[in-house]
Amino acid sequence: MKEFKEIIWKENEYDYPAAYGFTPNIHAYLHEGDAERDCLIVVPGGAYCMCVPPEASIPAIDFYKRGMNVFVLTYTTDITCTFLLKKQPMNDLARAVRFVRKREDDYKIRGKKLLVCGFSAGAHVCGSLAVHYKEIEDINPEYKDISCKPNGAILSYPVITAGDHS
Repeated sequence: MKEFKEIIWKENEYDYPAAYGFTPNIHAYLHEGDAERDCLIVVPGGAYCMCVPPEASIPAIDFYKRGMNVFVLTYTTDITCTFLLKKQPMNDLARAVRFVRKREDDYKIRGKKLLVCGFSAGAHVCGSLAVHYKEIEDINPEYKDISCKPNGAILSYPVITAGDHS
């Protein structure tokens, strides 16, 4: 297994007031060899306050063992609940999809499906992207022509409303 982490936003692209040095990233679990495989991006829950580890590595390893190349997205959250996140988590997932698609040869996923799988708040992010992908423009021109539309979405106990926090 090839395992590594990639920062998905460049230095001057990401700006969230409560980031405190954090930048969204993906953690890869890739198969060795040249076989091209379907791909899954796992988006853990955590009430938009954190990304809960059991909803990240456990499903990632399970889908990896089933033959997929897998990434776990650590997206923007705010444990202090100081600033509204608004569309930032969805923008993070859209960038992650584009980031992975741009590197489809390196990640051995060319021509294969790219799915998203989220839990709780992460499922809300996945569902939002699956519905609103056409509305999300990337600020970096190198991603302008790369689709952020997933080929499918697995929503595990999704948040379906943000109530007063939207």
